[in-house]
Amino acid sequence: MNLPLGRAPGVDQQASLVRAFLEDIRELGYAAFDAFCVDPQTLDDPVRDGNWAIASYDFGLIRDYVASGMAALCPALVEAGRSLRPYDYVALLEAHAHNASARWQKRLLWLFGVRHAWIVPMSSVGYLKGVTVYMAGRGKAAEDRFHATRDQVHLRAIHFFAELEATAPTVPDEATGAALQAGPLSAREAECLRWAGEGKTNAEIAIILAISENTVRYHFKNIFGKLGATSRAQAVSLFGLRRG
Repeated sequence: MNLPLGRAPGVDQQASLVRAFLEDIRELGYAAFDAFCVDPQTLDDPVRDGNWAIASYDFGLIRDYVASGMAALCPALVEAGRSLRPYDYVALLEAHAHNASARWQKRLLWLFGVRHAWIVPMSSVGYLKGVTVYMAGRGKAAEDRFHATRDQVHLRAIHFFAELEATAPTVPDEATGAALQAGPLSAREAECLRWAGEGKTNAEIAIILAISENTVRYHFKNIFGKLGATSRAQAVSLFGLRRG
C-alpha cells in the first residue's frame, strides 16, 4: 500500500531514511519493507489526506489492489489495530485463506518468493500504523533467521517509523507526486523478474510464460530502464528480491 511521496521539504530526508532502514533490514536477511498510516474509516478509499504509505518496492505491483478497495477487507490491517507486538504476516494470511484480500496478498508474496514477513504495529487513536518487513527464501535456515531477528526488527522499525513520521509524509496528486522508485513494472515484467530471481534464463522464462524469447528480452529492456539497472542481477537486487 505504497503511495508516492510528494515534493515536500522533507522528501530528501525521507529518501535517506528509507535507504538507511533498507540497509538495516538487509543486514538481518530481509529483502524489502513498507510503512503505512491510514484512517480505518477510509479503507474503502485509502488515498485521502492524512493517509500515507512508503515502500522499498514498486507501488505499481499493488496499485490495482488499492484502487479496487480491497484494503477494506485486509485482515492484516485489522490485526494492526489491536496488536502491540510484531506478528507473522504470512501466517496471518494463511489463517484467513477464505478472505479475498488475504488470497490476493498471498499470491503476490508467493510470486516474489516471500515466505516470511513481520508486521510491526504502531497504531494510535484514529490511525492504523505499522511497518512490514519481507524475507525471501525458504527452508529451516530462513525460518530460524526469521524468528531469531524478531526483536531486532521490532526495535529498528519503531525507530525508523518515529523518524519517518516526523518528516510528515504526504499523499500528492498524480501531477506533483514523485515516487522514490522508478515507474511501475507491468505484471508480465514483474513475472520475468521473479523468475530471473529464481535463476531462470531468458529461454526458460519464455517457456514458463509461454512467450517468445525476444519478448522476454524486450521486457528486461523495459525493466532495466524503469529500475535504472544495467544487469539482471542488479535489477533483481534493486527490486528487493533474493533467491531462496
